[in-house]
Amino acid sequence: MNYIYIFTGLGVVSLFLGLLEKEKLIKYLTGFVLLISLGIIFTLDEKGSYFNQMLLADDLVNPMLKVLLFLGLCHFILFYNTGEEFKLPTAEYTALFCFILVGAIVVTLEFNLVMLFLGIEIISIGLYIIAAGNIQDEKSREASLKYFLMGSFSTGIFLLGITFIYGVTGSFLLSDIKTVSSGIPEGSSPLLLLGTLLILSGLAFKASAVPFHFWTPDVYQGSPTHVTAFMATLVKASVLFAFIRLFNQAFLVTSQTWQNSLWLIIALTVTLGNVTALYQTSFKRMLAYSSIAHAGYMLMGVLVPEDPSYKSILFYALSYSLASLTLFGIYFLLEKKGKADALESFRGLAKQNPELAVLAAISLSSMIGLPPAAGFFAKLNIFTQAFINGYTLLVAIALITSLIGAFYYLRVIGLMFKMDNSVEKIHVGLPFRLIVWVQVILLIVFGIFPALIQ
Repeated sequence: MNYIYIFTGLGVVSLFLGLLEKEKLIKYLTGFVLLISLGIIFTLDEKGSYFNQMLLADDLVNPMLKVLLFLGLCHFILFYNTGEEFKLPTAEYTALFCFILVGAIVVTLEFNLVMLFLGIEIISIGLYIIAAGNIQDEKSREASLKYFLMGSFSTGIFLLGITFIYGVTGSFLLSDIKTVSSGIPEGSSPLLLLGTLLILSGLAFKASAVPFHFWTPDVYQGSPTHVTAFMATLVKASVLFAFIRLFNQAFLVTSQTWQNSLWLIIALTVTLGNVTALYQTSFKRMLAYSSIAHAGYMLMGVLVPEDPSYKSILFYALSYSLASLTLFGIYFLLEKKGKADALESFRGLAKQNPELAVLAAISLSSMIGLPPAAGFFAKLNIFTQAFINGYTLLVAIALITSLIGAFYYLRVIGLMFKMDNSVEKIHVGLPFRLIVWVQVILLIVFGIFPALIQ
């Protein structure tokens, strides 16, 4: 896949430019490559298998690649052009950014369990490093260490699952796994069932689903804000895209087993994520638990092995990521002004910068699922598909927890429009304003015309 070569090469070139202390050139080159790559993928849809059928580009994953590259460009503009003094040198951070993006592309294109493992490890190793970007901050070091330790355990579980699957089917290719396992009556192969559940557990960790979520709040809070935004959007989206292909193609024969397990995981995830978020005073921890809950909603689409569910997850991932990036970006500005990591940091934002307050309010409304923002149709599509396929109780749980989630989002909106004696104005640069407006406008456009994505 050309994008793997492009961003791997960009990462290596960034390291060499770092030796020449060409920080500005690195930034401009990265933005240019992202923009050109995005233009190419919207113009030319590449299809076919690569690396001896280890990666597969088709009608299913091409829209997902577009979403990943677009989110990568949004992240770059938000957090590279705001005057942030990264604790990691620009060259090293850019290289890791590119390598993580390569990992996300590999995870999305995977058609082989080994490539899925390699893609996840490329993402994880990069995140372990940049999570400790604020090396002088104890919380940042703690976040990196916790993520590394928990991630190592989940990797072992994931590899053990792959080993069991290979032992039963004799292949790592998803097509071969499907063919061989289709001849095995469900429940007659304990190794196949155990391997499927172990792989499910490993991916659930990366998606921060309950009960594998325990690392998420501390890591999200301790990591630099731009890293947290990266984890919560692009990385989470790529893992969920891997869920779609893996479980709805290779493991259909064991569907009853993993679907029952996933049903329980989703119910716990949306409940614990939303309820726990109610009690948070830290904005980043609130968004961490919110991210857990939204992962649960997106996983509902994996239960439905039909084409509409793929599009529903894609739509949800895009709308959630656009809203989340906007909120993290606005919080990032408040953080630079010396604001503490607390919901109270948003108090009086409407007076300090009415434009930011309106943009944040629209993004929070999309998170709630209020029309005309895209979050409304994102939830509606997911819930409708699940209901049609008989998951009535799960949809009821999802609806109730969505109402619970509305309270903590509305609390932030209320704080923004409360009267505050502060006269400090928040000034925003043009690139930041431009990309935030693009994100929010897209939320409205996709909310009014959801067929553009579906």
